[in-house]
Amino acid sequence: MIIIETMIPSNYNDGPPIPRMVIDEALFAIAQQFGGYTIAGEGHGYWIGPDGRNYVEPNRKLSFACDERDELIAREMVLGLGRVLRQITMYFVVHRPDVSFLHCNED
Repeated sequence: MIIIETMIPSNYNDGPPIPRMVIDEALFAIAQQFGGYTIAGEGHGYWIGPDGRNYVEPNRKLSFACDERDELIAREMVLGLGRVLRQITMYFVVHRPDVSFLHCNED
């Protein structure tokens, strides 16, 4: 099991806010593919684009778990997410922790 982490921006790179429905539809595809995701609280990012332009953007951390063999699928989904959200680049981190899902209501 690996954990994929990326950032979900609140605005398109050219400035306007991304409609919530656009974000929700893109996240639903991730939930369908990998069984769920987690969004962490609001953050703030700053980066310098390939053209030298400065970008300051509010964002939220998105993480989801998948099998290690699905890493390329996860990468493609994050790239697709970036295209839908009209981003220049997407932050993509793969964590390989020792993860377990503890089922609390087993009889």
